Amino acid sequence: MYRWTAGLLLALTAALAAPPPPEPAAVAAVKAGRQKVAHASWWGFDPANATAPLQAALDSGAREIIVDNVGLPWIVDGLRPRSNTTVTFAPGVELQARRGQFKGGGDCLVTLSQVDNVTLSGDGATFRMWRADYDDPAQYKKAEWRHSISILSSTNIKVLGLKLTESGGDGIYLGVSKAGVTNKGVLIRDVVCERH
Repeated sequence: MYRWTAGLLLALTAALAAPPPPEPAAVAAVKAGRQKVAHASWWGFDPANATAPLQAALDSGAREIIVDNVGLPWIVDGLRPRSNTTVTFAPGVELQARRGQFKGGGDCLVTLSQVDNVTLSGDGATFRMWRADYDDPAQYKKAEWRHSISILSSTNIKVLGLKLTESGGDGIYLGVSKAGVTNKGVLIRDVVCERH
């Protein structure tokens, strides 16, 4: 009886820890414009590399994208949110840089370039990179621009409540990607930056 109970508990634990399956009907509703708030997990989740489904959610046209806490980190090669979106990272979510990537000196975890009206919000969410890897000359060419968040030539940007840790550059970088076009209306509030 004890073995059966322990096995059942293990099965239940595994089921609870398993990421949710994709939801094609919900994705179709977003694409049709019937759904303005979307969950990133509707596009699926890959525990080894979640870049494609998460970027698909960001490109979907939804006004708000909620990055769900699926019990595992969202491991990505870098993301580019679109204009007129709010990206809300649920409590406990970790957006994590995929190890062995970010070989380009300017590769960033999240890049906001020439976009307007974007909010990145996440009370209790963490963006994690791998500073020790980027500092190792055997693995990476020296660079100072592997930022957690890069904001370039953009307007009305909000970064709220995130913890940014261990990038190869700055926690948040403000610069230009179009000559003469500076950032305007950037609000950074309740953000923790560690070891940048």
